[in-house]
Amino acid sequence: MKISNVLVVVALFLTPFVVPSTGFTLEDDGTPYADIARRIAPAPGGFIPKQNNAYDHWGVETINKYLKDMDRKSDASGARELNSNQQCSSMHELYTNDRVIDIRYALGYFDDARGIPNQYAGLDWGVAASTDEGIWDAIREVMTGPCPRGERRLCGFTEITSASDRAYRAETVLVRQMDVHGRSVEVRMTLTYSSASPFYKRNKGELRTKQERFTRTSEENYFGGIRKADWVFYMGHARNGGGPDFNPPRLTSADKPDYYGYYRKAFPGLNRMMSELKASSNKDVLMGIFACDAKLHFHRRLISQNKNQKMILTLGGEGMLHYMDTLMVSLGYIEGLLRGTCGTQLDDFARVTPREKAAYLQYNVK
Repeated sequence: MKISNVLVVVALFLTPFVVPSTGFTLEDDGTPYADIARRIAPAPGGFIPKQNNAYDHWGVETINKYLKDMDRKSDASGARELNSNQQCSSMHELYTNDRVIDIRYALGYFDDARGIPNQYAGLDWGVAASTDEGIWDAIREVMTGPCPRGERRLCGFTEITSASDRAYRAETVLVRQMDVHGRSVEVRMTLTYSSASPFYKRNKGELRTKQERFTRTSEENYFGGIRKADWVFYMGHARNGGGPDFNPPRLTSADKPDYYGYYRKAFPGLNRMMSELKASSNKDVLMGIFACDAKLHFHRRLISQNKNQKMILTLGGEGMLHYMDTLMVSLGYIEGLLRGTCGTQLDDFARVTPREKAAYLQYNVK
């Protein structure tokens, strides 16, 4: 999956802004990330990002625009009709019977390991710089924000995790009470990210202990969620079939992911995922894998384990998908599920553009 700088550059010149050098910090010393990155050019328009690629800012704008587009597709009466669709009621009863919908959303270690340093906003962030923390913060901001209209689901959540716990574990829990198919339920999303900082070398070096802690938290959220949760979503790299990954990448001497020397030999994420599925009695877990060529890499293995496995997969890879596309659509599927849709109706609801319609698909979500 490609990290898109085009959106960021265009938006920067349309709506310049300055982010204060506070907020995102390195370990516990309060040092802003922008002070750690190497300055190589003047900051354009005085722009100082809190995060590599400023996804904490652009992610909020992108998600909100996408959700507004979804709202326009479905007026209030249409949305109520979605939530009362009897064809989907039996599936949703699987998840609402205990009055809690347990959602796990795990952001993988999303590095831009292309063999060259990542440069953004006049700063050199180093090789394999990562962006998942900014996306985590953007999702939190959107989901805890006000609801612009009655049927919107991904809004109005309460964050019940303390700031100290969020900083220590890279995890937050968001909750909201809502009706799904006429049943009042608590929707509880556990949201995690994986990178201890945007800086690959620091995460492998002086931040190693923090990085290992963040990796364990996200692995438990995703792999552990397979056994316990209702819906488990992963967004990150597929590692060319190696599987969901919450660790700093294994790199070659050219500073590119070591696909054929490691990931396609060890298949670490795929083997862990299949082991959890095999051992689990939670056969109705709905899995969303939003990573490059997820259908190509994982569909056959998942179906061989459970022919009725409910899943949402990406159909394309780098050159077809951007990180922002996948962010939007992954949340679009959750919004559609919470509105009571399933099957092809869910696909139609979550995918807005022609490119999205060609790149994502649900299987057995009915």
